[in-house]
Amino acid sequence: PGPLPAVLPLQSLLMLRNVGGRKRLLLEGIRRCATKPKHDLGEYDYVIVGAGSAGCVLANRLSADPKVSVAVIEAGGDDRYHWIHIPVGYVYAMRYPQHRTNWGFKTCEQPGLNGRAIFYPRGKTLGGSGSINGMIAQRGQAEDYDGWAELLQDETWGWAQHRANFERLMNYTAGPPTLPDGSALGTEGPLEVSRQALTWPVLDLWADACNKVGIPKRTHFIDSQTPGVGYFEVTQRGGPTTSPGVGGIRLSPYRAFLAPVMDRPNLHVYTNLHAKKISLHKDETTGKVSATGLEVWKRSPSDSMMEYMRALAVDAKLIGSRKDSATEKEADVLCSIKARKEIILSTGAVGSPHLL
Repeated sequence: PGPLPAVLPLQSLLMLRNVGGRKRLLLEGIRRCATKPKHDLGEYDYVIVGAGSAGCVLANRLSADPKVSVAVIEAGGDDRYHWIHIPVGYVYAMRYPQHRTNWGFKTCEQPGLNGRAIFYPRGKTLGGSGSINGMIAQRGQAEDYDGWAELLQDETWGWAQHRANFERLMNYTAGPPTLPDGSALGTEGPLEVSRQALTWPVLDLWADACNKVGIPKRTHFIDSQTPGVGYFEVTQRGGPTTSPGVGGIRLSPYRAFLAPVMDRPNLHVYTNLHAKKISLHKDETTGKVSATGLEVWKRSPSDSMMEYMRALAVDAKLIGSRKDSATEKEADVLCSIKARKEIILSTGAVGSPHLL
């Protein structure tokens, strides 16, 4: 799509503000994210690094036990940024050097692509990449899970056992919660899976052409086990003008799993904290090495109003990048956080190996 009107961000903010009953959806939980860390952030039973898809689910599940304390640290800021919540906003959240929501990674130069480096967006905000992606709701192939189970000689990796976990996560509203084979889809989980509000005549014509050559129409793309053509379901909640079961506002992992439980007194969420290294301790008697905590950088807030306006300037191509990274790092403050039981790395396919 071409550039959107400059007035759209203001219209979008008003839309989000006036959603009525959904206002709480978009604002709940921010209070505890504003916690200002000290040099020593204290000790918790579990420290989760990264508030993306995995981190938000784990924080929800672990903090359900009031006897344990859980801390979540996120390098990005909160999600009060209009392009996160408006479905078309993924184009802006991923495309530009938008450090408000995106790390802005690139691959090394690829010999097979004539030396080009490929843009590799990764989420840098509450919800992680689930706050900037295309919201397509689709699970993996059963054969992949069964292949892992065979490789590991561990049936718990198989699709038959994993599927129940997927259903537990989901609230399927896109249509009848039953697959063509008669099996039921989850309807009681926090992650709503709805129909797209968008339709294009050219896509409908394409689907009709596919039908004429024997490719059947499909209404359930959440499941990948049978061939067909149709519209993807999406991880969205209804918008102010959409019908039941039709999406309109992104439902990120943060909004689905973490925001609803932010009032738990045993749950602490820190934003603008960038994990530097894992702290290791060696027992001199046994020689056993264990991870006891983390060193983290307290960063300049990426979610202030000034940064919001700077991000809009990037969107409008008034400036090429938001900040000079070297100058930004000079303001970082080194802090520490400790874990009594476990440190859980959930910073994604790039971040977790990088930290290790």
